[in-house]
Amino acid sequence: MEPRKTCFVYGLFGAAPGVLAPPEVFAEPNSRTPVPVLTEVSKQSILPKFRLIRELITPGPVSAVLWNSDGTKLAASSLLSSAGSLGLSFPSPFGNLITIWDDHWHVFKTITRTEPFFELSDTFAFVGNNRQIAAPSSMASSGLAFSVFDLETGVIVRELPGSHSDRPRNVNAARAIVASPDQLTLAVTFGRALAQPVALYSTRDWSKIIDLPEGPRTRAEMPEVLAFSKDGKLLAVGRIDGVVLIYDVDSRQVIQRIDAYERGSGVISSVAFNSDATSIAMAAWMSASARKLPAGGEEIISPKNLVRVFRVKDAARIATYGEPFYPAGAIEWTRDGKYLVFITATSTLHLWDPSRPLLTERTIELGQGAFSLAFSPSGESMAVGVGNSVKLFRLEPQLNSSAQTKAGGSCPPPAFGFASRRGERPDVRSPYGLSPAACPRGARSPAAPTVPAPAVAVAAAPAAAIVTVARAHHVTARIPAPAVPAVAPAGRLLDRVDRLGGAQHA
Repeated sequence: MEPRKTCFVYGLFGAAPGVLAPPEVFAEPNSRTPVPVLTEVSKQSILPKFRLIRELITPGPVSAVLWNSDGTKLAASSLLSSAGSLGLSFPSPFGNLITIWDDHWHVFKTITRTEPFFELSDTFAFVGNNRQIAAPSSMASSGLAFSVFDLETGVIVRELPGSHSDRPRNVNAARAIVASPDQLTLAVTFGRALAQPVALYSTRDWSKIIDLPEGPRTRAEMPEVLAFSKDGKLLAVGRIDGVVLIYDVDSRQVIQRIDAYERGSGVISSVAFNSDATSIAMAAWMSASARKLPAGGEEIISPKNLVRVFRVKDAARIATYGEPFYPAGAIEWTRDGKYLVFITATSTLHLWDPSRPLLTERTIELGQGAFSLAFSPSGESMAVGVGNSVKLFRLEPQLNSSAQTKAGGSCPPPAFGFASRRGERPDVRSPYGLSPAACPRGARSPAAPTVPAPAVAVAAAPAAAIVTVARAHHVTARIPAPAVPAVAPAGRLLDRVDRLGGAQHA
């Protein structure tokens, strides 16, 4: 029976399920802001580690974060709050304030208007050599597309009209506003009430350069998100129907079309080129589905494969994050191009190695609604909008230090003989495919590690432990065992070995 599509509505800033693990992120000693409890889970110890270095408080829920081109300023747009019938405060989908901090984390300027001027998914851009910000027009306007603010004074210095002056704001207003790395070109998408092409503007004189060719013929093909390559030569346009068009900025022609999500099954929510623009990553929103069970009732099937990586030159898919989860968004590459960082379910921050998609991942449960992230130009810091704050993280490399083997030193972790490539057989010297390395007398034995494998993941559980076996992020068994090896399902990792007295969620 074909599963029927079921659309799930998420609270804008609903809290994620609680996690009992102790936090593994810390604030710098000179940080003056409180540190929230975050939970970090790693499936591979060699991945860089998230370290929370600061939290910047905002007047409302954060909808977008952005660094300027030299990393000396950070900006965040904040949504309004609306009072409910019981006197409770709920986030509004509209906002009227952008906060800009300097490199000492002092508020440099707040840009505010009486009327809201952006929505939850709208973006803004630094322009004019970082001296201005381009943002959507006021909700009170009709024929305007976007406004340009001076950062020193906070006043509007220019307003640009839309292409249909006789139509309302839901046609003319800019939604996605993205500047090229040199800030000389601005790419803009417009209101959802009418299918319109992406427009390019010159920030030198604010003239419209062109409406890009191969624009949408219907609203189903409307552009949703934009991203320039690091050198500014390419522009990616992610559409509602799951297609990504890649334009050559100089010729303004489509050089690649990627049908990223089959039959329009996913709405592109974020796109990002790697450092040399040879690969492009994308995330999508997709509905869950429900399937009727023979015995009655329904089974909810979570969408999966929402984060995908493609090669630019031939549109070949080269990596897929295959876990089932709810909406994915805000995707970025680390500066070295090795890892992807993205947000799922508006609450979980992922660090993922697409070159080893089944083996390497690090996650942080932020515990609140998170919609946006951005790396600083140097790649050293990452800003994440979470609820009424911007959290600043640093990615710190984990040293894969060699183990000491002399007396009194550390015993190296066991050398496990598992199938590292399809078709190989595990080491049969152990009934569980384990081949512990010899440990010199007097050496200290570390806790048994969790060992990933492409087909089967095996780990020796310590005495008096609870072994959690997880498949597709859902706990399928919790087995009290004094010293029993735990085997994860094929193609999955053993997420966690939880010691009694400090149990954690898998």
